[in-house]
Amino acid sequence: LRVTESGINNIRIAWSRVARATGYKITWRHLGREFSRIVASDVFAYNIEGLQENFAYTVGVTARVGSREGIPATIIARTGLQVETVTDLQEIESESRRVRISWAGITRATGYKITWQHNDGVEDSRVVSRDITSLDLDGLRPDSVYVVRVSALVGDREGSPATITVRTAVVPDQVGTVTSLQILEYQSNVVRVRWVGVQGATAYRII
Repeated sequence: LRVTESGINNIRIAWSRVARATGYKITWRHLGREFSRIVASDVFAYNIEGLQENFAYTVGVTARVGSREGIPATIIARTGLQVETVTDLQEIESESRRVRISWAGITRATGYKITWQHNDGVEDSRVVSRDITSLDLDGLRPDSVYVVRVSALVGDREGSPATITVRTAVVPDQVGTVTSLQILEYQSNVVRVRWVGVQGATAYRII
């Protein structure tokens, strides 16, 4: 007898065939209440539904031969915990190679998983502790689109991710340096200078 799947409101079990069994009785108990189902002899798995979230159940399976029942096999199984979706995910700062994001924390979260995927499919991820609700995504490509996802973690369970699309800034063109600066004339209240201009410059600042 084993648990093959545990959801928020269901537990799926499976067991091995018992020779000569004409059927099986499945029972599950919680807080003093017991429920049961009878299944045919060719059934070796059962999905128990309508359970409460994050609760332990005592599950038993008993082989039946006619009206007689054998000794039940029992296990303790726990339903899953629903993990909330992160809210208020937003981009708060963007540079050519870095984007800062933030999100609203989830009360029961034990951590957060952040993934960011470039539009060419390359993906990176990071897991942070529960007290972190903002993160700098470094080492990005300039002028590129990324899909960013943040999901809450509760133990080994992961919630549905919140998603935003961000774009890194364009790398500004490097401004050339003025050369051949010369003083042509100097008087008590006037200085006349000359320099070689920079291609593409739209203005010059003199200080």
